[in-house]
Amino acid sequence: MLRAAFALRPALQRPCARSLQTSTAAFAKKKRAVVDAFEDGDDDLFGSMASSPDAAATASVQQTSTTASAKTQTATSKAKAARTRMSDRRRNREFTQLWDFAVPQIRAQTMEEKRAHKHPAFPRKSTFPRLVQLAGNRAQLEQVVDLIPLLDAKYGWTYEPRHVELLTLRCDSLGCPEVALKVFSDVPRYRMQMTRSAGQQLMHSLHRYGALDQVPVAAALFAVHNVGNLERDIVASSILAATSAKQGQTELLQGLLPEIRTMLGLSTTKIISQWQDGKSLQNKWVKTYLRAVDLLVEKSEGKPIDWLRQWRHRSIQPVVAPAP
Repeated sequence: MLRAAFALRPALQRPCARSLQTSTAAFAKKKRAVVDAFEDGDDDLFGSMASSPDAAATASVQQTSTTASAKTQTATSKAKAARTRMSDRRRNREFTQLWDFAVPQIRAQTMEEKRAHKHPAFPRKSTFPRLVQLAGNRAQLEQVVDLIPLLDAKYGWTYEPRHVELLTLRCDSLGCPEVALKVFSDVPRYRMQMTRSAGQQLMHSLHRYGALDQVPVAAALFAVHNVGNLERDIVASSILAATSAKQGQTELLQGLLPEIRTMLGLSTTKIISQWQDGKSLQNKWVKTYLRAVDLLVEKSEGKPIDWLRQWRHRSIQPVVAPAP
């Protein structure tokens, strides 16, 4: 027993061997391994959450909706640009194609002429407004206007107010309001009923393009087409007043000013104006033409019209009198 204890003594007195896992080199490797476990290359401590199925599905849905919305907006903008950027060549080509397709059948007088053209026996009601839209100059628009009596006599066509106003607007766009004035003036031939809006647009176009002598003629058409009394239409009265002031027609202007004052809601003793916030084109016309009247009168007579100047300074938007 003593011999065995004596044999174990050197082993107990030897220093304990250092564990391999706690050595300096191993500890450095272990520390580096711990750091690498948290470093996945993207510095995202919550990368495991972002890569979950729910988050991935949500991100996919959001990306899909964003892409679809972007595509829709792009398609809408392209379609709108295509409508507004019709070139003169394309407009002329489509006008010629539609004209060659529909007009020969309209002008055909005999059965042989009708059979010679393989076209519908009755043209569509959309033919006329489409030709008006595609007309690119005054000559083409006059060709379309010349079809009106033929369509009335052959097919008994009547035109809706939107077609009448479309013709007036197209004449304004092409700078030829005299074409619309010719149509509305010759009632027995064209039989196109002028609307109040078309009459206002016609007067504005004539004044805009300098045909001041024709503005009173257009104003007289209100009674011809029975679209209301001119004294109850503040838009037409304002345009006519501005025209008379520009041409120096004092008597006509003095006869219009009291009616305009009444339609604006101004009493004879006290300025009491009816205000209405509006951004319609007719309201802007009233304000523009009455401003011209005020400035022209001040320039010619040396002093402004008191009630009109006060109304202009206090007004936000003028009130358009309702149709009688």
